[in-house]
Amino acid sequence: ISMLVKTKIHSVLLNSLLSENASRNNAMKNAKDNAEELKEELILVYNKLRQQQITNELSDIVNGI
Repeated sequence: ISMLVKTKIHSVLLNSLLSENASRNNAMKNAKDNAEELKEELILVYNKLRQQQITNELSDIVNGI
């Protein structure tokens, strides 16, 4: 019976570690996905602002200011 108890405890501990590892991996994947999404949004905002600045400068040149 002692070996059965040891094996069961070992199994429970391994399952616990596996579950924790899976949760960490999932959290890291979500963080990575969120960071990539934020990066894409920031690039879009930056490009829009840069294009607006270029448009304003061209408008100033054309209008002779």
